[in-house]
Amino acid sequence: MSGNQTLIPMKVAAGMSVPSQVHLPDASVVFPDATGQIMCPALFVVSLMNAGFQIVVAGGTTHVP
Repeated sequence: MSGNQTLIPMKVAAGMSVPSQVHLPDASVVFPDATGQIMCPALFVVSLMNAGFQIVVAGGTTHVP
């Protein structure tokens, strides 16, 4: 991942199996934590949403980071 990027928490949609690793468009690889969540640079959010990921919004918040 490149330098100063805003990181967005994401995870696969309900019913999908959690991958052991996620290859991002810049050829970097991220690994899901125990909950299946990854931190994705904002630049790649749309690509990951097209692949079945969803943005994780913390409980009690009213907006996406």
